[in-house]
Amino acid sequence: YGGVRWKDWTINGINLLNNIGENFTIDFTTYDCAQSGHYGYAYISCGCMSKTIQATYSQDSLFITLTAPLGFNYLWNTGETTRVITINNPIEGTIYTCNLNSNLCAFMLSYTIAFPLKVEEFIINDLNIFPNPSTNSTIINIPNENINCNYLLEIYNYNNQLINRTHGNGNKIKLNTNEYSKGLYFISIITNSNKIYKTKLIVD
Repeated sequence: YGGVRWKDWTINGINLLNNIGENFTIDFTTYDCAQSGHYGYAYISCGCMSKTIQATYSQDSLFITLTAPLGFNYLWNTGETTRVITINNPIEGTIYTCNLNSNLCAFMLSYTIAFPLKVEEFIINDLNIFPNPSTNSTIINIPNENINCNYLLEIYNYNNQLINRTHGNGNKIKLNTNEYSKGLYFISIITNSNKIYKTKLIVD
């Protein structure tokens, strides 16, 4: 506009799977006009996501939506070149692959169609999570589960970001909440009896 020029947002992905546990410093450099006649600046937004294809099944499993990670060019084995594809009337066991590439890396991901088991969902009431609010630790009792049940515990922050994923055994879970910042957290517990238990936790 007038003397101002801009470039739209550009998304670029980097494969960091082989660098888990390492610390990174990323430098971004912007330049203005070499003759000092025009200014230059940039906005930068960074984030991490899973290097997997995410699948969303319709309620009746008549179609499945497959979504590849953000920031790449795409080529599916179906010939499609979009980040998201829809599979109509999927067949269990069918494998879909996607080649991803950017100017920084290239790799391939695959997803095998496996219809999810139907699960029951329950809300854990206040009597089964205490103390809540919590300062140092809290205990979660999983109702209607035996002492030998296996579970997957997931904790999300207020922005719905996954901050902890833990496998465990037993119907009583102890959380050390002093590891978390003050605020509201959402907890999901999936057991081997195909049940999902959900609750909220306040860290004070």
